[in-house]
Amino acid sequence: MRARFLSALLAAVGLLGCETTSTGPQHTYKPSFITDGSLDGNAHPAVVLLVMVAVNLVRIIDALEWIGGTPISWLAKIRFGLRAIETETGQLAPLVTNLNTGLAALDGGLRQVERDLSAAVTSLRRGKS
Repeated sequence: MRARFLSALLAAVGLLGCETTSTGPQHTYKPSFITDGSLDGNAHPAVVLLVMVAVNLVRIIDALEWIGGTPISWLAKIRFGLRAIETETGQLAPLVTNLNTGLAALDGGLRQVERDLSAAVTSLRRGKS
């Protein structure tokens, strides 16, 4: 509601600024006001541009507030969920470090068992032939 009122107010101010605008045909020999940087007394392209920018900025702000500006918005809910996941999984880092240390020791032991079994199979094959 606030955005609609503000955009209507900005449009009215912009139109009041162009009250004396000529409705006659524009001369083709005049430079472009937007690229030239000069402002003609009868044509107010800068005011129209500013009104367009202001109206669209209000629309963008409204869209962003709808997405994540309130505590019950979707973005706020996603942020809350991610924070909960971070809190719940924050205790895993030290446990995983300890688990990796234990698994590295287990890996070393199993590699030794593999070597012993390979040696046993090799000696059994030699004795059999």
